[in-house]
Amino acid sequence: MRIRITVWLGALLALSLSGVSAQGPGGPQVPGPTGQSIKGAVIKGRAPVNREVLRVRLPRPREARLKNGLEVVLLEDHRVPTFTMQMVIRSGGLADPPDHRGLAQFTAALLREGTKRRTSREIAEQLDMLGVTFSAASGLSSLTSTV
Repeated sequence: MRIRITVWLGALLALSLSGVSAQGPGGPQVPGPTGQSIKGAVIKGRAPVNREVLRVRLPRPREARLKNGLEVVLLEDHRVPTFTMQMVIRSGGLADPPDHRGLAQFTAALLREGTKRRTSREIAEQLDMLGVTFSAASGLSSLTSTV
């Protein structure tokens, strides 16, 4: 029995040592792109970066105030055929009355639950028909609704 264990351990040790020596002193060889040699190249562990990708071009915001006092900031980018609207109300969980903790979060959750003219199901069906996603959340200092 001891001889079998010794033989197995010897075979396992030989296999593990042969794997180390097969890599050679420089570690694994990294093949270059077809037809190119990477001989003499210094691998620094970093991917090449295109400087053009790093340039950020943000659209200029256009700001307006509606008659009802609502501030609107518009950022247009016509490269993608999508529309996103976000409404932020400057009142969140910190503004909850002491005896009504969680009121802002509860209000955000109710925004999908229907109105006097539309039920929750009607709202969901209309959003689905248009391919629209709607979310509402309350943070500490704001209530955010995104369409």
